[in-house]
Amino acid sequence: MMKLRSYRARSANRMVFPGKKFGKVLRQCGITARRSLVLPLVLLQAVAFALAPCPVALTEDAPALDARLGGAPLVRRGITLTQALRVLGASTERGYASFGVEEYVSGGKEPTVDLDVRPAAMLEEGLRQILNQLPMYSYRVLSPHFVAIFPKNAVSDANDPLNIMVSRFDVDGITAGIILEWPDGFIPELKARFGPAATGNAKRVDLYVGGVAGGATINMHLRNVTVREILNTVGEAAEKRPFQAYPFGWEYSFDPKTSFGPGGVESWKALMTLPSNWIEQAREAGVSAP
Repeated sequence: MMKLRSYRARSANRMVFPGKKFGKVLRQCGITARRSLVLPLVLLQAVAFALAPCPVALTEDAPALDARLGGAPLVRRGITLTQALRVLGASTERGYASFGVEEYVSGGKEPTVDLDVRPAAMLEEGLRQILNQLPMYSYRVLSPHFVAIFPKNAVSDANDPLNIMVSRFDVDGITAGIILEWPDGFIPELKARFGPAATGNAKRVDLYVGGVAGGATINMHLRNVTVREILNTVGEAAEKRPFQAYPFGWEYSFDPKTSFGPGGVESWKALMTLPSNWIEQAREAGVSAP
């Protein structure tokens, strides 16, 4: 099985001390230790640091979560989970964040949240605020710009289509957006789950009816991976060419209670959470944005 790069997921319920980087982090939080200071005072400052939230990141693992949001407060009421992620993404002043989202839908309605994020907060603060309202969900940082959000029991659920094992995944010259909108068009194991194969002289024809999705051009050959790992790897592909292709995340939703039949409805979408100043950031980087 392919082993994904593992970035440390930061929990909202515990403080992580960065070991050898502790002194650097103290300085970032405005705590300095001059030679004239006695050790007890430094220890008191360290305790105060541990009990109060630091205004900067504790690690350098996830630049996306460390990204500073705009100077205006973000206040929204009763918006869906993916709408909230788009609001955070659009408000990011430097860099960007993409999300791979698995969510349970009820009666065609996504879970909803409120946003009340202070001015110039970090994106991580907004993300934690969202997930504090959805206790059945968790998140994991997979790469510097890609964050997975999923129900806590999803990864271990044998019936979850994202956990289907795929023996081989081969694509060349296909844009990320199309793969993320129509994954069963490129993953036979996923296609087999959603519909029976044609029998006799009949032929099965599959048509892509989603939007005209762009993103990075994907040339990828993976072996013995899950559907979830494929989607995440495709979503991370834009990081290799910053600002030269639109970064896409993905959204998978499952609604067990619908009028379309006892099996429920499963939906796939490409998810874009670009900052509003994307073109300006590209220009500063000397790149012509797509």
